[in-house]
This record gives sequence, structure tokens and C-alpha cells, in this order.
Amino acid sequence: MRLYNNLKRIYEKSKTEGILDVYRPMLEKFVTLLIYEDTYLLQKQAPYLVLKKSGEDMFIDCGGFGIIVDKADKISIHT
Repeated sequence: MRLYNNLKRIYEKSKTEGILDVYRPMLEKFVTLLIYEDTYLLQKQAPYLVLKKSGEDMFIDCGGFGIIVDKADKISIHT
């Protein structure tokens, strides 16, 4: 629940402050850690990341694929 709660906190702060750019480097590092062994996903990754809330889950849109983190901190990557 730790990942989910922190992503949710970042999402809420970025909505109230109106900027996600402050948190973008941290999100990029998080995504890179998840996909560093998958060259296909590394090539599909866009230079921008968008953090969204999808129902109860947190969704990171990476351009060519997406990463979903649910409340139980289960991470799934969707291409």
C-alpha cells in the first residue's frame, strides 16, 4: 500500500498545485526501475509521463504503454 499511497499523494499535490513537472524526475526513475530489463518497453517509452487516477488505481501513462498500481501495491504493465 506504500507505493499506491505515495503515488496518490503525488497525484493530489500535482492537481492542487497545477504542476506535475516537479515530480516528473522521480516518476521517470520509478518507471525506469520497473522496465530496465525490457528493451521493448524502453524503446516505446515517451519522453513524457502522465500520472492519472483510474477508478481506485493509479495509472502512469508512459506513451506506448501504461503502468497500473492498485491499492495492494500490485504493479501491472499494459502495452
